[in-house]
Amino acid sequence: MTDYISKVDIDNLILKDTSPNEALDTLKKQKKKFDDSWSKIELLNNYQDTLEQSATVVKEIEWFDKKWNNRNKLWENVNSFNSDYAHWMGANFKEQVDASDVEKKVKNYLVVCNDVKINFPKNYKDEVLDMLSVKVREVNSMLDLILALGNKALMPKHWKMIFELVDKDDNPQGNYTLKDFKDWGM
Repeated sequence: MTDYISKVDIDNLILKDTSPNEALDTLKKQKKKFDDSWSKIELLNNYQDTLEQSATVVKEIEWFDKKWNNRNKLWENVNSFNSDYAHWMGANFKEQVDASDVEKKVKNYLVVCNDVKINFPKNYKDEVLDMLSVKVREVNSMLDLILALGNKALMPKHWKMIFELVDKDDNPQGNYTLKDFKDWGM
């Protein structure tokens, strides 16, 4: 069991350059192996119960579940955030990005980062968590801009004034992205 616990924090699971899909696949395989072992422990406990023996207590099960759930939660949110970030930065901002949805998701990602950090040992440094936290804080720092530009009450005259402020030509089709606004120093 101890071997399973240590594998939750090694190899590709703690490297920020690992793809989320690769990490989640590794975690899924680990969980399957652990669950198979858990089935054997349950069978042993059933035999012990039948023989009126004391059940074997395996504390590592709880430790594995806690570490695995935390690591899995981190990678699921890295995967989800990467997808959201690509959409927020690359989609037509005016037509396809819902500012209030961005705000809600960013706040949720901040909570997840905090929850994951709390469940790591004190003073534990995790580059995957650090990478996600930096990216989430980057978008969080842009929320005022996102909410202001995402205001559905903005009219063409407002957009014209906004583009004049950044010394850009207004695009009548509104084909601009959050990345464009960021690149323009807004």
